[in-house]
Amino acid sequence: MTALNTILANEWDGTICTEPSFITLSESCFRSYERVVGTQIATNDDKIKDVLERKFFDPSSHDAYICKICTQTSEADLNNMKKAIKKVLVLYTPTSAENILEWIGGTFKPFNGVRWEFEFIIIVRKAGIAAY
Repeated sequence: MTALNTILANEWDGTICTEPSFITLSESCFRSYERVVGTQIATNDDKIKDVLERKFFDPSSHDAYICKICTQTSEADLNNMKKAIKKVLVLYTPTSAENILEWIGGTFKPFNGVRWEFEFIIIVRKAGIAAY
C-alpha cells in the first residue's frame, strides 16, 4: 500500500494553499513545524475508539490513520489545508491495494492564538476485502 503521507504530498493542490511538511507523528514532533500534516497508523482500535461511526467491520479491510493538521499562521490557513486534504481524498485514484480514502470526524483545537490544530481520522479501505 502507498504511504498516506506520499499520497497526500503527491496529490496536493498548490492552488488551494502551499504544501505543508508531511511527517509521521511517532517519528517527529509536529510542534517544531510552522505548517504540518502528521499521520500515524492506528495499530489498535483503542486509539480511535468513539471516532469510527461503524458498528461492525473487519479490521483487515482497512487501515485507520490518526491525522493532525497544525499551523502557526492562521485559522484560515488551517481551513485551507483541510480543504486541500479533502480534495486529495475525493480525487485520489486507487491502486490495486486501496479502494477509497475516507475522512472521519475531527476536533479543532486553537492554542492561545498562536497555533491551530485539527485532529481527524482517515480510513484507507483495502481493495478486495469485505468490510462486514
